[in-house]
Amino acid sequence: MLNDVKQEQFNLFDLTGYVNTARNQLAAETECIRVPATLALSIGTQSYPFSQITTTVSGVASILNVRIASLISGSAQSLLEQRPFEWFYSYYIASGAAGSNNYPVRWSQQGQGSLGTIFLNPTPVASQTVSFDAVGLPIGLALDTDPEAIPYPWTDAVPFYAAYLALMSARRIDEANLMFQQYSMFARRGRQESTGTVLPNNLPGTGGAGLASQKETLVGMPPQKQGR
Repeated sequence: MLNDVKQEQFNLFDLTGYVNTARNQLAAETECIRVPATLALSIGTQSYPFSQITTTVSGVASILNVRIASLISGSAQSLLEQRPFEWFYSYYIASGAAGSNNYPVRWSQQGQGSLGTIFLNPTPVASQTVSFDAVGLPIGLALDTDPEAIPYPWTDAVPFYAAYLALMSARRIDEANLMFQQYSMFARRGRQESTGTVLPNNLPGTGGAGLASQKETLVGMPPQKQGR
């Protein structure tokens, strides 16, 4: 891609950095690293930074965002209701309602990216655990033995983004733009190829993966064919 076999223009250290930046950007854009994660609650503590959320999945460095949360009680789990932070702040922080301790039933996220914070209400009254469906960011790769958390086929997109960064650093703008176009195509294809066509309100084989790649919300029933 770079036509620099002898590493005369790009050194290995910089290329490794470009690859790891590409992996992080891909993971954030596509949310392709979906992992189970947990958070240990402390009595009387309402907010928890993402850094306290842990996962045992190999190759995951940190949590980027949380999709679903549930409170673990023994062998059972109860789903926690998600609320926008503005709503949560108005009713459960500014109002003073956060002072009541009980078992949490709702949660909200403040902050974006890896520096986000989870807020719970009511404030935990016991040392329990919250289970998450979370999106992770990968560890940086340095050795061939380092685990790769990004699943195939998304890994096919990484070299193109890394090449884009390298070419931009060399001011080879036209070539860099071509690499970014290829990256975008492979990132979209990763979603299309990884998403089944059988989705809610979709007939089998009628473009479910395409809709998923565009992150379009499916509303209503699919149109019926004439004669039915």
